[in-house]
Amino acid sequence: MPHLEPPLVLSSLPATCPTWALLCATALTGCSDLGNCPPDGEELTVTTGETRAEARLYQSAPLRGPLDPFPANTTVHFVHDLGFTPELQQAFVSFTATGSDSAVSPGNQTRWLCVDDHEVIVRNDTCEDFFISIAVSGSGLDHAPCTCAEGLAAGKCP
Repeated sequence: MPHLEPPLVLSSLPATCPTWALLCATALTGCSDLGNCPPDGEELTVTTGETRAEARLYQSAPLRGPLDPFPANTTVHFVHDLGFTPELQQAFVSFTATGSDSAVSPGNQTRWLCVDDHEVIVRNDTCEDFFISIAVSGSGLDHAPCTCAEGLAAGKCP
């Protein structure tokens, strides 16, 4: 019968181990707490997407690219001008503008700040730069109670 080694238990590592200390520091703090996150970027506006009113669909960029820049800590306004508030929203992010490695955006990588009849506002709430493509669609029957500009200025939409 082969001899099996017991599993490594992290508590058995010496407290002075530099790797262990770095692991603890990283686990207890977020990116921005480590001071390596860039400051908030200027808000960007994308007006180059494709609005297909007859299909009730807007796509900011094809997944094959070129995708739009999505810098760390930056808010991006996508102007869709569909004339209604899309009920379905999806974001895809990539490390390259060609979108060769696109994936559905998870968690705070794309925060949806506002969706109205005219625009979609998303925020990259991470410390990393990406490229993004969003797609929104809907029935054409839903309308936001106020515009994103009004809602963000007031702190909420009534």
